[in-house]
Amino acid sequence: MKRFKKFVSIMLAAAMTLAMALPAMAAQDNSYVITVNTNAADKGMHTYEAYQVFSGDLGGGDGKLSNIDWGTGVNGDAILNALKAEDSALKVYFEKCTTASQVADVLATAKKDDGTLVFGESSKDSTTATDTFASIVGANLMANAKTSSVEDGNGKYTITVNQPGYYLVKDQDGSLSGQNDAAYTRLLLEVVGPQTVNVKSDVPTGKKEVFTSANSLSDSNSGAGIGEHVSYQISSNVPNFRGYDYYYFYADDTLSDGLDFDGPSSVKVTVNGVEKTQCVKDQAGQYGEGDYYVHVDAQNPRHFRIAFKDIMTLGEAAIGQPILITYSATINDAAKIGVSGNANTWTLKYSRDPNTSDEYGRNPENPTPGLPQDENSNVIGGTPEQKTLTYLTKLNLTKYANNTDTKLEGAEFTLTGTSYEVVMNNVTYYEKVSEGGTYWKLLDGTYTTTAPTGTVYKEIGVGNADTTTGYLKDGDRYYIPDNKSEYNGKTIYKLSNGTASQYEDVNTKYVEKRASVPERIAKEVSIQKTTGADGFIDFVGLGEGEYVLTETVTPAGYNTIKPIKFTITFNAPEKVESDETQCSWTFTQITDDNQYLSETVFSGDTVNIASAAMGVINKSGSTLPSTGGIGTTIFYIIGGILVVGAAILLVTKKRMSKEA
Repeated sequence: MKRFKKFVSIMLAAAMTLAMALPAMAAQDNSYVITVNTNAADKGMHTYEAYQVFSGDLGGGDGKLSNIDWGTGVNGDAILNALKAEDSALKVYFEKCTTASQVADVLATAKKDDGTLVFGESSKDSTTATDTFASIVGANLMANAKTSSVEDGNGKYTITVNQPGYYLVKDQDGSLSGQNDAAYTRLLLEVVGPQTVNVKSDVPTGKKEVFTSANSLSDSNSGAGIGEHVSYQISSNVPNFRGYDYYYFYADDTLSDGLDFDGPSSVKVTVNGVEKTQCVKDQAGQYGEGDYYVHVDAQNPRHFRIAFKDIMTLGEAAIGQPILITYSATINDAAKIGVSGNANTWTLKYSRDPNTSDEYGRNPENPTPGLPQDENSNVIGGTPEQKTLTYLTKLNLTKYANNTDTKLEGAEFTLTGTSYEVVMNNVTYYEKVSEGGTYWKLLDGTYTTTAPTGTVYKEIGVGNADTTTGYLKDGDRYYIPDNKSEYNGKTIYKLSNGTASQYEDVNTKYVEKRASVPERIAKEVSIQKTTGADGFIDFVGLGEGEYVLTETVTPAGYNTIKPIKFTITFNAPEKVESDETQCSWTFTQITDDNQYLSETVFSGDTVNIASAAMGVINKSGSTLPSTGGIGTTIFYIIGGILVVGAAILLVTKKRMSKEA
């Protein structure tokens, strides 16, 4: 028989003093109130039901239940058959039972070899055989149930029943449909009261942030620029998977059009500081060994899921330990510019119904292992969507000739400067451990897997009459003989110093670990653009930083402007509420001792704007005065007359010579 269906995190202690001795507190009017307390992280509106497992009579003032029989809320015969089935984990305890009273007696009295009760109390932080019994009961319920009503706004629910007995309390099937941030409780067993019980369910939480520096995280940042990287971090904890057969746990992430996922190789996952291994596909499409998968949507590569292969293999001792997931994206040409940001939307998905079983996540034929067959099913919950926004800005420049009425074509400008991006670097480090370590630390600060050695004596041969050096052995003692003749015919040893002196501590061992560490690096910007007929150019996709604008080619007849130095400051929103949350930018022109002056004007208010508009005026060169004046003109006229006169004289002379 399959493993019994179990239930979601926070479990209630089942008050198991049953069997002819079930404590019950009756009200005067034979009505009993069960109060159910939910946990603070659970935001759902629950509908709880109570099913009578055992009925009985209250004893004479001693608070015990007698005349126990199967209750109206269960199929007693079916429960007995399931308890005694060949593949039942509880068969050894109930195989001789034929009545409800006998079952109750086993529940109350069965003990382990150490004397503790087999069917002990359980809670959200523990599991016992009582939970297995509850799962069998939960699979054999009748329609007869009482439904709860909300008592107040503090997560307290009440169920009123009209008979004493032993009751199973559960969420009504499907009652949390559409309420992703809520979880179904594991089945609760409780003697009626009035009683107050705590649900056995936990709702995982998580946080998504973007790095603004190597040591700072926020829900928004200024991107370094188009083509540069943005690094993200998801933080959560190992969920309470007690009571489950299999627990789905995965991050669901979608990048906007302006961001490209850097791929599975950029993903790093650590649990309690220890890096986990990613399961990757081989050429045949088969996944190898590892701890988690990265599934990229084939239809939309900006949508991906990071899923644990089986988080339950971490063991119950890991519950509550911190989980960190880091990865990166690249800003592309489709990125939004200005006060609107480029969104990364994320939610944490998890199992939330311990009372159902789903083998699909572990099926080796599953093309997306670690994910349920139906991610929208009622058994999968999710945290509310969280968003981070990455912002970029731009500089608009218009080139004018002499005044702001004439645009100047053919001016080339180069924008240079420094902005910053945060990248994740993989580092290896070594942690001291009390056992299980495979490394030793050397005095030079490096680590080695080679064990230190102490002083040893190595055999080098047999002595003769001419031997004068070496050690001889006497039992466990090595010595140099005073009389050299002792060497003759005896085994000679050489002293070999060990390596222990090279080690920091020969008794301390380490384990090797890896981690992804954020590093803020400078990115040098260099962009060249030439003005067209409209005199306009723009430098798109700038991040926070310091820049210099230099005119590198000046149109003929115009003077080159001096460099323009300015800073861009990112003003983050107080909180990212949606994709439409806006930032602002501050552009500040600098005129310092380096004489970064120019014929330039930032138009409008340069504080808290989407992008800066800059007007740059080039003045034409001066027309210098000529040194010749009127005298030169006269020389030109007289010279011309002399040339004409000489020509006439020459022609006349030739005619006279012909006539002669």
